[in-house]
Amino acid sequence: EGIKGRFDHFALGRGRIFVAALGSNTVEVINTGARTLDHSITGVPDPQGVVYSPETKKLFVASGSAEKVYIYDGTTYGLIATVDFEGGADNLRYDAANQRVYVGCGDDEKNGAIAAIDAVTNKRLDETYKLGGEPESFQLEKSGPNIYVNVPDLKQIVVVNRQTKQVTHWTLQGVESNFPMALDEADHRLFVGT
Repeated sequence: EGIKGRFDHFALGRGRIFVAALGSNTVEVINTGARTLDHSITGVPDPQGVVYSPETKKLFVASGSAEKVYIYDGTTYGLIATVDFEGGADNLRYDAANQRVYVGCGDDEKNGAIAAIDAVTNKRLDETYKLGGEPESFQLEKSGPNIYVNVPDLKQIVVVNRQTKQVTHWTLQGVESNFPMALDEADHRLFVGT
């Protein structure tokens, strides 16, 4: 109750759902067992991507308008650190094996990228993959090195290989607004919505 606007992304962890309440500038923490609102994290302008790291017990929240990722203690919800991203930060994904948070960042052909934060040290890593446009949704392969990035302005899927650092562009024919995306590794299929 009392939320303005819409929800954006959400994450799961510690028996909680962390919901980015974009219009209210909050992250709502919902206890899934009790079905109650446990906490509201305030002071995050336009929260978008949200991920929880169970290994470090931290919550990462992206803000496009503040051009930052906010890092919170996943138990007390106290702010630990912020990391800057030119052009804003949107989607986030967590790589548990390497304890890295991948960030879809930037808002144009010059600064659109996938970047990374070390979830242990809270520092931005020197791992940035330029895309040639603003990233929308992206997915990490769980059993491989690839990141599949939706870049609607280019009408492309950009494939980043985290081992070789190679960036490949797949052109989408007849797709006007490629935004949502899902990866089915079991069937080796990538689904792109329009």
